Amino acid sequence: MLALVAGALVAVSCSGNTRPGDPYAEDFERAQKQAVSDFEKQVLADHKITRTEYDEAVRQYVSCMKAHGLGFEAVDSGYGYYTYVETPTSPNHDAAHMVCRRGTTFLIEPIYTGIMTNPNNIDVDDLRAVCFVRKGLTPKGYSGESSKSDRRRGYEGAPFDREDPRFQQCLANPSR
Repeated sequence: MLALVAGALVAVSCSGNTRPGDPYAEDFERAQKQAVSDFEKQVLADHKITRTEYDEAVRQYVSCMKAHGLGFEAVDSGYGYYTYVETPTSPNHDAAHMVCRRGTTFLIEPIYTGIMTNPNNIDVDDLRAVCFVRKGLTPKGYSGESSKSDRRRGYEGAPFDREDPRFQQCLANPSR
């Protein structure tokens, strides 16, 4: 069984914001230019993605994957976004994935999961460091640089247990 984490907590960058106060304005504008389906264009037009719109994007993606003969489902992660489960794993996964994401989740899901997990669109290592301290995994003073260094080593030798559920929570949604 293959589980794919939606959005993989993509760190979406934000510089030179064109909508004051909207940390995802550039991401929306870039996505609007890349949108290929009427559905994507409609969802992205107002610079907001509702849970209903996200659910519909995921529904369309999963439906397409199933139409390609894959045993595929979206599972609510409990962290504000979906993960995907494919059973059994198929050698056709990659080709179907590329076709099915286009026009459904490809542009919408990274922005939606970014907003859910990092609403201020700050550096993900800084955000995770705050989460690790808040959850008692690390002492005060653990920084974004510390987090980045630990992440680059696969958290090997980090000052916490990688199997600790609190660590997993901070990776899945550091804003919670």
